[in-house]
Amino acid sequence: MFALDLNHPSQRQVYEQGGFEPELTEVIRRLSQPQDIFVDIGANFGWHSVALLAGNAGISCSYAFEPSRKMFSLLSESIALNQLQSRCHAKRLAITDREGRSTLKTFADLDPMHASLYPLADWAYEEEDIELSTLDAQVATFPKPPSLIKCDVEGGERDVLLGAQRVLAGEFGSPPLWLLEANYEAAGMAGFFPWDLIEIAKSRAPYEAYCIRGGSIVAVLHKTALRHGDTLVLAIPEIHQARLAACA
Repeated sequence: MFALDLNHPSQRQVYEQGGFEPELTEVIRRLSQPQDIFVDIGANFGWHSVALLAGNAGISCSYAFEPSRKMFSLLSESIALNQLQSRCHAKRLAITDREGRSTLKTFADLDPMHASLYPLADWAYEEEDIELSTLDAQVATFPKPPSLIKCDVEGGERDVLLGAQRVLAGEFGSPPLWLLEANYEAAGMAGFFPWDLIEIAKSRAPYEAYCIRGGSIVAVLHKTALRHGDTLVLAIPEIHQARLAACA
């Protein structure tokens, strides 16, 4: 069960279709292993965290980060509706490359699911004050390192990786597998190309680039093969071999 605001077309579509991002949802399910800690950066109303935890009692827990006041309220309600308070730890934070405060932009005529730290073309927006943190700082408080990280933050993906240098390098434990949105429009407003994410990860550990095609994870043979709207999968073959095989 999920809390949604049906005044917004994107959330109404989730209600009418009975689901959200089905391909990514299935890939996350197949990638997951018992006792994993899942990190959901840009958790929105909680779909991926709740779907994973409710469907697999063996998953240790999820840390779900969502800075928008409106979406965090829905996230918290979704967690409570499914009685997952002990396993899904929701934090109203924007995960980025620094600690401090900033403003989150919610765009006129767009669902608050698409809120961002960055402007979007000439869309008018409203701002709300939010707290910032880094993934390195957050993971330092976890009982063990995360195994799987989903990150969809409307152009903030580069900043997330820059604030996760210790996580990427394996300083807390085995480096995690990442699932990041490749959004050329939002990335362009933030001043990078989605394939830059590959180079950031490779600078800290022997990550390789993959994406999801037809429900399977396949190698990105050249950086320009990454399409707008793809999920960029960053994995270390020697560490994540079994997970990758589950989605081959």
